[in-house]
Amino acid sequence: MSRRRTSSPKLIAIATISGLSGVTLVFFLLICFWLRKKRKQPTESSMENSLLQLSYQSILKATNGFSSTNLVGIVSFGSVFKGQLEETGAVASVKVLNLLSHYASKSFVSECEALRNVRHRNLVKILTACSSVDYQGNDFKALVYEFMVHGSLEDWLHPSVDMNETEEAPKK
Repeated sequence: MSRRRTSSPKLIAIATISGLSGVTLVFFLLICFWLRKKRKQPTESSMENSLLQLSYQSILKATNGFSSTNLVGIVSFGSVFKGQLEETGAVASVKVLNLLSHYASKSFVSECEALRNVRHRNLVKILTACSSVDYQGNDFKALVYEFMVHGSLEDWLHPSVDMNETEEAPKK
């Protein structure tokens, strides 16, 4: 007995359509994956444009040589200075870390990591970070924030009461 191979037109049409559908689906999924990956990766030029790049010299100039008149406060691992950035003209707070403190470098890295991952309307925006060498060859690390015009968060949470104001209150 000889086997007769017959191929019906329906069978050929179904096989062709299934093959083309499979190839189209794979092609579509590859395009979607490529577009998603491309969207997640910021371009190098946009990263350079969005991140302000400051040197030790520009921070030194902005704070008038870390002048005591520009000293806003002392924090756990350094000092905070007010300065006007020459690059943008913006007023900024510059947190200069005291690297003689044992945990200052860890604090710098931790703060950079935290601020990289957190965004909130009530948090002061970080403009940039500077890790450089000063003119004496010492390591220099600073974080540059937007300047908070109306004082610090501590002042808002714990306002100090001036004793003179309470004494001068009208007596009835």
